[in-house]
Amino acid sequence: MEVSLENFFQDGGHSYWIVADPVRVPDIRTFLYQHEPKADVITLLNGPAFEHLNEVSPIASPVEATVALKARLIEDEVFSSSCIFLKAKTQIENDQLTEHLRALLTVVVEEYPTYFRYYSSTFWHMHSSDISKRDLDTILGPFSAIAWFDTTSSLLSITSTKRDNTENAKAALSPLRLHSQVFTELV
Repeated sequence: MEVSLENFFQDGGHSYWIVADPVRVPDIRTFLYQHEPKADVITLLNGPAFEHLNEVSPIASPVEATVALKARLIEDEVFSSSCIFLKAKTQIENDQLTEHLRALLTVVVEEYPTYFRYYSSTFWHMHSSDISKRDLDTILGPFSAIAWFDTTSSLLSITSTKRDNTENAKAALSPLRLHSQVFTELV
């Protein structure tokens, strides 16, 4: 469903996160630290096994959606097509949200571990309508909504149908399993 930037970021009872691809937007870390007061940029591929991927790892950060961020999203097509936004209730700990975002990078589809580029707005634009409710609930986990920009620079959003995402914040993180046909076709 199409939503305005203002409407997506309006609820004070939620925290907002950006997940972005620094390969497509090399200055994303610097931009967030300069323009977002809540910025705490987290490299999602972490640990000794991934040290060599630090520069290309997707990143996540809490955001307030400042005027500077909104302006860049509207003006910079590469930037807006290289990130997604997530919404969570404020009582959910940032560590739990980060763990979920990391767990989403490697999901199991038909018993095969698969790298999932869930932070790609192109993926959501092409496949959001093909994802089952069950898989959407798995993908969102403790988050209540996801938003991304489509090719016409419209912000689209899906809200979870779960009643209480807070209960799911501590759910088992790994391995996350996805079952929709769209995922089996991508394996």
